[in-house]
Amino acid sequence: MAFVALVMFYLLFPSLVVIVMSSSGGPSLQFPPSTLSLQWYRSFFYNPSWTDAAATSVQIGVAVAFLSTFVGTLAA
Repeated sequence: MAFVALVMFYLLFPSLVVIVMSSSGGPSLQFPPSTLSLQWYRSFFYNPSWTDAAATSVQIGVAVAFLSTFVGTLAA
């Protein structure tokens, strides 16, 4: 059980660091953040180039998921 917890921590720790860094209020991402702000999220959601790129990534991900499920089912 301890091994599983250690592996999960090892896999999740980088994501937790990125989430904490994304709430920094400085002019660039920093860890640990000196101040807290949601400016990076505001920048992401109000910039059409970022939201378009995210939408494209989601579309490609959904298409790949369906295709890999279909191919995997045929291979089984």
